[in-house]
Amino acid sequence: MVGIGGSIIKYPMLLYISPLLGFSALKIPTRMAIATSLGITFISSIGATVGKISTGQVLLSCSFQLS
Repeated sequence: MVGIGGSIIKYPMLLYISPLLGFSALKIPTRMAIATSLGITFISSIGATVGKISTGQVLLSCSFQLS
């Protein structure tokens, strides 16, 4: 589960579902849950970008001209 779809699922799991499953010892603060979700999404997006570039699915010449 990566990207926005995964983040929408991971965030409530960290905050609400984990205490229901008996992981009440975690007591993850809201800021930590948001930071964790953003960090996972950021790292997975870097991996996806590297994968797309390495397989030639991104035209780097066009990308540099647009940026």
